[in-house]
Amino acid sequence: MLRLLRCSWFSRTHHPCWVCLALPLFSKRPDLVAQEFYALLLAHAAIRQLMTGAAERTQQSAVDLSFIHAVRVLQRRMPQ
Repeated sequence: MLRLLRCSWFSRTHHPCWVCLALPLFSKRPDLVAQEFYALLLAHAAIRQLMTGAAERTQQSAVDLSFIHAVRVLQRRMPQ
């Protein structure tokens, strides 16, 4: 899913994920807009789950971790 997320907005914008909220969705049909929106929500939830696991392993609070930093780390670690 993260690979889909990366393909859908990182490759087009080269901006951190918070910028995507200001960008239009790329789908043209209403059902595909909903699908794209839900894909973004799922990707967000998956990243938050990874952050929660990382916080537990390092005995930190998950709220102390930066979502943007987590996305950048995941982006760097993704195979090209």
